[in-house]
Amino acid sequence: MRKLLLAIGVAFCCQTAALANPLPAGSTWQNQRGSLLNVGAVRGNGSFRGTYINNAPGFQCQGTPYPAIGRTSSAKTVFRVKFTQCQSVTTWTGTVNGPYMPTSWILIHNGQKQTGQDYFYRTN
Repeated sequence: MRKLLLAIGVAFCCQTAALANPLPAGSTWQNQRGSLLNVGAVRGNGSFRGTYINNAPGFQCQGTPYPAIGRTSSAKTVFRVKFTQCQSVTTWTGTVNGPYMPTSWILIHNGQKQTGQDYFYRTN
């Protein structure tokens, strides 16, 4: 009986930990515009670092990896990229649902705000 309870406890613990950080280290996420979020290190509290490569037509700073920082949990994922060359910052907010992550974004450039939506899917 103790072994059964221990096995159930371990399974629940591991499943909860997996849900707490739905963006695993080493994963790559691509949106409908071809831009890539590469997740690097993920800490136990859900904070993460990685890179973002903008490939969106009609936007500047394409093809260059920029640092991405954020936090992820089962409830919400938020990450930010400062495109220093273009003097802009974009913040994405969404929820990971398996291999998909619909997001809303806010881009700020020269005090002007632009908003939109991206739909990311996991490629690896």
